[in-house]
Amino acid sequence: MTTFLLVRHGAFETAGQRLAGHTPGLALNAEGRGQVRRLATRLQRSAVTAVYSSPVQRALETATIIAAAFRLAPQVDPALDEVAFGAWEGQTFEALSSEPGWRQFNQFRTTTLVPGGDSLLHVQARVTGWMATLVSARPDATIVAVSHADVIRAAAAACLGVSLDLALRLEIAPASISEIRMNEHALVVRRLNDTAHLEPS
Repeated sequence: MTTFLLVRHGAFETAGQRLAGHTPGLALNAEGRGQVRRLATRLQRSAVTAVYSSPVQRALETATIIAAAFRLAPQVDPALDEVAFGAWEGQTFEALSSEPGWRQFNQFRTTTLVPGGDSLLHVQARVTGWMATLVSARPDATIVAVSHADVIRAAAAACLGVSLDLALRLEIAPASISEIRMNEHALVVRRLNDTAHLEPS
């Protein structure tokens, strides 16, 4: 089976305050770099054969640190890109909380379109389609895929048979690992939001 280690990027300065999306210049902060170094150390227990990344800066920085631990170069793939949040990008969560469209989006993610942005069904289709392509192209590989919380939630929800309307019930923390194994006939979700490497030793 092909093993996908879906990794969310590390922490950055405005996380939890603003909807980052594709806002430029959001690099990992000191906490995030520390998280990712600990993550890279833990991943060295796995026989990683490739590291892929979203093109967004915070994800690519995360992938570069991980790839260096395996003497690999990260491969950027748009299938792992952040959700395009359109008019909402860069807004504070406090401001968004008063917008009816934002509340509707978080209740009915299957059918609500982001104004000027993505459909989460489209995001789910692109990431799961990418995974299916690699299952055929790289059977038995162990692949690190660095992406974003909503993209990883969408992939996990598809594999678990869970509606996107319930996807916010799946926590995906910064620098977490979610493991999915797939072949052409079966799939197994091995773990979700694993952050053991970030706990105090």
